[in-house]
Amino acid sequence: MRRTAAARGAGILRTMVPDQSGPSEPGARCSAESSRRAHGAAIWAALRSCEQARTLADRLQAAGLDVVNRVILNQVLVRGCGDEDTTRIREHVIATDAGWFSTTIWQGRQAIRLLLSSWRTGAEDIERPADAFVDAVR
Repeated sequence: MRRTAAARGAGILRTMVPDQSGPSEPGARCSAESSRRAHGAAIWAALRSCEQARTLADRLQAAGLDVVNRVILNQVLVRGCGDEDTTRIREHVIATDAGWFSTTIWQGRQAIRLLLSSWRTGAEDIERPADAFVDAVR
């Protein structure tokens, strides 16, 4: 069975003009093109997370922690002066319940991995773990 281009297209592409030949769907008809706005929201959230990661990294670095990665996306790898210091800092921040993070090994040494990934993350959500890390360094 061979389908025409029009038949193939009818399955996926719909115009924004209501169909005058039959019953219309609720609201305007949609097309693949109409999803751009939704993609824009996801991109905005990702860029915002990257910006917040940079803010967090700057704050931790100013407190004397070693930010070991180039913060380009939404991840910050941080560590103290040595593995024992990193463990002490990690345990302090966990005890404050300021946020969740994981640990990793970076170039043979312990590090703490902070990942920002929610569009709901606000400035106060960055300040709380940053404060806990700063307190741990003091």
